[in-house]
Amino acid sequence: SEMAVLYRAHYHSMEVQMEFVRRDIPFDIRSGIRFFEQAHIKDVTAYMRVLVNPHDELAWRRLLMMYPKIGRVTFEKLWSRLAVVDNPLEAFIADSFIKSLPKSSQIGAGQCRETLLMLLSLDLPDRTPEKIIDMLLNKGDYRTYLQDHYGDSSSREEDLIQLGNFAAKFERMDDFLNELALLTNMSKEEEIEDRPDDKVILSTIHQAKGLEWSYVFLIWCADGMIPLQRALKEPGGEEEERRLFYVAVTRARDQLYLSSPVLDYTRAAGTLTLSPSRFIREITPLSSKDEHRPFEQWNLFDSY
Repeated sequence: SEMAVLYRAHYHSMEVQMEFVRRDIPFDIRSGIRFFEQAHIKDVTAYMRVLVNPHDELAWRRLLMMYPKIGRVTFEKLWSRLAVVDNPLEAFIADSFIKSLPKSSQIGAGQCRETLLMLLSLDLPDRTPEKIIDMLLNKGDYRTYLQDHYGDSSSREEDLIQLGNFAAKFERMDDFLNELALLTNMSKEEEIEDRPDDKVILSTIHQAKGLEWSYVFLIWCADGMIPLQRALKEPGGEEEERRLFYVAVTRARDQLYLSSPVLDYTRAAGTLTLSPSRFIREITPLSSKDEHRPFEQWNLFDSY
């Protein structure tokens, strides 16, 4: 546990977590639960799972129980009817099905039906995780649901947007969901097994205050990530972000690595060129000669 990966926002660790699971590298998250096990991530992927596999009982359970007046008992009654038909999704969105429900659950089930119809209005090639998340937040009622149920709704919304950006690399939604299921199962198996105490620590900068490690990797050191773009819009936001950066770089006892991505990709904007964090430029010495620098600088490029 002498090695830590720090980041400004929890969603920055998403791909690191996935890669660690793939490579069987044990890690301990200090910034909350694993990214894909968070409630809001499971909520939106439940919509996707129902669209891909209408017989997914667990997805239906999570989906319907988000709506008013639908609890465990009501869901069991609903599912007992849906489970016996050829296509539960087609059955559920039929007017006759909603009208046949007890009046107490008709409002919640009706709201769920309207949301599913909205998602089904997308042409099949357009039913991507990114577009589904966008519709749930901006045309559906999930943003209101977040605000009503969580004090940190804005950061959870950012998680969902970044999830959509990450999922854009998959050509089909079911490919993305299969990868998600595989990694989640591998993660659960890891928790069951006896794992070594020597784990890589994953933590937000906030959670790392007062702690030190021999080796610290600060990832996503790009403008817009640190400093975080939404923090810059707040009074005194840049100065607070600068203090957080100072906290991060002083967590290392021996070696500090600052990682700044060159490119980022979103389906909406395409490939974007990123600038290193302004805070990195601030700690660069005045001398331009490498031998006078207190650090090494590496440029690593993958094939694009």
